[in-house]
Amino acid sequence: MDTSWYWRKLCSLRTTFNKDDVVAAGGEKFKTSRFYCSLLNQTLFPAAGAICHGLSMPKHTFQLWQATQDKLLTRDHLSKLNIPMSNLNCVVCDIDLESHSHLFFKCRLSLLVLYRIFQWLGMVGWSEDYDSWRVWLGYPKPTVVDRILVLMIAAVIYHLWWNRNTCLVSSFSNSVNCIVNKIKSEVKYRLLLIKDRKCSRKKKDLIHRLICNLVKWRWLLLLWK
Repeated sequence: MDTSWYWRKLCSLRTTFNKDDVVAAGGEKFKTSRFYCSLLNQTLFPAAGAICHGLSMPKHTFQLWQATQDKLLTRDHLSKLNIPMSNLNCVVCDIDLESHSHLFFKCRLSLLVLYRIFQWLGMVGWSEDYDSWRVWLGYPKPTVVDRILVLMIAAVIYHLWWNRNTCLVSSFSNSVNCIVNKIKSEVKYRLLLIKDRKCSRKKKDLIHRLICNLVKWRWLLLLWK
């Protein structure tokens, strides 16, 4: 008796998987996705929990995810793909080899942006060394303050990368003020989403201070009250 292709495929899987694999991935209730993931030979990304959270913005999260795994197509990576380029230096400052470490933490523009963001925070929010920064992101980030810091990191990474691409395409770099103001504006609107959530007074004070530093409009302060 002829059967459909998917039934024949399912029958052939009986020789591929054993009963112990199925039971181990089953738990209280068998899930195909859990079983599939248990068969993959992979390690969990330690920063995944910190990067993806309720406050994160999708477009920022994607760039941060790529940056923490050293996956953005900076010029040092493009050269490894045998893509011919006349200049491997940073598109923004043209001083050193363009890499993740240089672009986000050592480039002149990036340093000025970070300095302004840390001034706004009132503290050094994260390490200014690329490798130490990646290790720090791998630590658990359970509090609202931690998530706000990751939200700001993602915004900084996104806009520095966006400015880099602008330089590459248009041979034009945005000013530090322009980049910082865009970061503050986008973070502000995300913070407004949590201003009424239940959290400690210390956390609310931080959120309030960040919003007040961002804008001076009376209507926004009235919204907070």
